[in-house]
Amino acid sequence: MMAGNAVWESTLQRHVPQDQLSRVSAYDWLGSMALSPLGLAMWGPIAVAIGLTPALWIAAAGQLIATAVLVAIPEVRHLPAFPATELAGSRTSR
Repeated sequence: MMAGNAVWESTLQRHVPQDQLSRVSAYDWLGSMALSPLGLAMWGPIAVAIGLTPALWIAAAGQLIATAVLVAIPEVRHLPAFPATELAGSRTSR
């Protein structure tokens, strides 16, 4: 999870314009923090109903499926290290 977080944060810094980075980061954190209580409230009753071990396996499978869906998107797999406009700008500034 920490490796994914590091990749996400560096991707934000590279692909979001600097004057909009704080706003995009704030919305990212708002979404993450707002959905955490929902996940906790949802999985507690599920674990009680079906048992802790099956609930954890279902949650792990859901995480793997969500990751696979994102990796299946060609634009995500082929995201350049730096935006094309920045590369073009750096060539003309030399």
